[in-house]
Amino acid sequence: MNATTKLALALACNIIIVVATFFVVRSYCKTEDGGYKWSQGSWKFKFFTTDSNVLSAVMALIVIPFEVVALIKGTSLPLFPLVVKYIGTVVVTLTFLTVLFFLGPTQGYIEMFRGTSFYMHFLGAALAFFSFCFLEKGSLSAFWIFPALIPMAAYAILYRHMVLVKGPLYGGWEDFYGFNVHDRWKISAVIMHSAMLLINIIVLTVHNA
Repeated sequence: MNATTKLALALACNIIIVVATFFVVRSYCKTEDGGYKWSQGSWKFKFFTTDSNVLSAVMALIVIPFEVVALIKGTSLPLFPLVVKYIGTVVVTLTFLTVLFFLGPTQGYIEMFRGTSFYMHFLGAALAFFSFCFLEKGSLSAFWIFPALIPMAAYAILYRHMVLVKGPLYGGWEDFYGFNVHDRWKISAVIMHSAMLLINIIVLTVHNA
């Protein structure tokens, strides 16, 4: 497969990511009378699944014009779109692996992969990983591993505040991911941050290879 074909396939993947994510998030906002209202589905954004897929879609949207230009001019992608696509890819990869190894066993795989969750928990991540690691050429330095940790770290800070500091009785969240079962927040934090770091390293290594 030549470079032009790979870039065209990557462009197609990114378009699918943007369009599919838009329609899934839009479905969250559908009201009983068939209309759409933001307040109907805004609560979904407390989940990392939604946030990571939206971030991945935003990053894919940023990459699309660069890939169009690269196809027209026959050039390769510059650094910026590769970095943003890398960040979008690692966050949805974390979502998929968390579902596969933690939420699936504890909450049921059928629940985790049915309906729109099939895209949000698997297909979106698969498209991002495949396109970034095997279709979008261009080497990234190990430096970018650390900026790519920021989205998950920011969510962890928010989750801890809403679950442990505020709690559901004071307008916060219940521990819907079960990270604080048996008061194990610190252990969960170490595991999740370590997993994110490992994912970042693996995705970058596979892409560069």
